[in-house]
Formats: sequence, C-alpha cells, structure tokens
Amino acid sequence: MATNEKIVAAVDIGTTKIVSLVGRLNELGKLEILGISQTASKGVKRGVVLNIEETVNAIQTTTSDAIEQSGIKFNEVFVGIAGQHIKSVRNRGYINRDSYDDEITKEDVQHLIDDMYKIPVDVGEEIIHVLPQSYIVDNETGVKNPVGVYGKRLEANFHIVIGQISSARNIEKCINRVGLDVKQLVLEPLASSAAVLTDDDFSPGVFAENVRHLGSGVEQGDPKTQGFENRGQSPADMPPPEQHETALPLHVLVEQGNLPAAFHSDLLKIIGFQPIFSG
Repeated sequence: MATNEKIVAAVDIGTTKIVSLVGRLNELGKLEILGISQTASKGVKRGVVLNIEETVNAIQTTTSDAIEQSGIKFNEVFVGIAGQHIKSVRNRGYINRDSYDDEITKEDVQHLIDDMYKIPVDVGEEIIHVLPQSYIVDNETGVKNPVGVYGKRLEANFHIVIGQISSARNIEKCINRVGLDVKQLVLEPLASSAAVLTDDDFSPGVFAENVRHLGSGVEQGDPKTQGFENRGQSPADMPPPEQHETALPLHVLVEQGNLPAAFHSDLLKIIGFQPIFSG
C-alpha cells in the first residue's frame, strides 16, 4: 500500500446491526470500498449503547473482518450517531471586521462557526455539528459563500445539532476498547441526506425523510422500516406517504444479490467522497 493513499474507515452503530467498512481514494477521485462487514447489534437501542461488552464485541468482529478483507490496518474511524437524545436549535451569530476594504476570508467564516460551539447548552449535552444555512454581509442577505466578498459585518444563520454527552462518550468508549480512535462523530440523518441528495436537489430546497430516524409512529431500528429513504421536491409536492418513492431496504438488496455496502456509504459521502464498490 502506497504511503500517500487516502484511507477512510467508518463504523455505523445501529439498533439492528453494526457495520464497518474501509476504502481508499483511487486514481479517479472515487472512494473504492475494499472491506465491509456487518453483524447483529444486541447492545444498542434507539441509537443509545446499553450494553458496552456486546457492542464492543460486535465492533471488534466487523472491524477485524474489514481489515482482513482489505489488508489495511486502520487506526481511526468516522462513527455515525443518532437517537432520540439528538435535538437541534437555530441560532444567529456575527462578527465585526476591522475594515470594509478587506475581503472576507475563510478564517473569518471559521471564526463565526467556532463561536457557535461556545453557545450555552443544557447540562449533560454537547454540540455535535454547527451547520451554516445562510450568510449576511453588511445587511445583504442570501449570500451563499461570503469568502472573497468585501464587507465589515459578517452574519450567519446556523442549524446546531446537540446530543447527550454520555451517549457520545459510550460510543467513543466502545470504539476505543477495540483499539481505534474516533476521528469524528457524524449525525446519521445528515449523512443519509448527503448520500441520497445531489447538489441540484439542495439548491431549490428539498424534503428528505429517513424513516428509521422518525420520532413519531415509527420506532428506530424496526426491521420493517430500516434503511428506507424517501425523496421528494417539497412537503407540498410530495404524494401521500404510501406513495412516496423509496429506495429498497437492505434485506431486499441482499436477497437480490447486491452488495450490502450500498446503504453504508452514508458516512463516506458526508466527508466528501463518492463511493464505488470493488469486487
């Protein structure tokens, strides 16, 4: 294996199964999946680790299989996080720059994002993601990318994802127990939307619904609904729920002989890779 190869590994800790995979960035700029393994999840309920030992054993099994398949020994992984403890809030922040004559830089934008991680949250909670939704430069709204624009006051509207510290720490503990480090926790619904929606979908606005993450009427991890992705243009334009266009659930893909990796590329897409599958 070349030392300059870009290697990415991920672990999806779900209610019904735990999946590990590893891939590398090939010469076409695509992420090639080299190893993937899944096993039943017995220590997790609704995204929360309830049995450390059973979860550790499942992670150990799948990561070892992925390493054996790929021949790649990885030390850190992206890990999905979800569950009913996850919530989100909206917030607006701003910074006043020194001069109107200087262009807004990436550092200015990052400063604004970093400030959002400092907002107060409830005891026992922490901020997982800070997602910029729109920027405002000197009261000019609708700015998609302020970098390079002249302006003194930079504002932004943010969507902030919050989770329980204990849930995140238990996930990290399980990963650490098998000798791996957590590179980043990634919100699973966010990863799913990045995996099934294109840039063109996001531009006019789109409504994406992942049934396994709904909080009302459907229990997360229910095998009958696990893995469905519904797509539409907007809530007003979508057909009734029973007519939603859906992707096939994992068990149908397996029955058809397709690689189960098709529903576990989520964590890779969110970090900027378009996966392909080898073999």
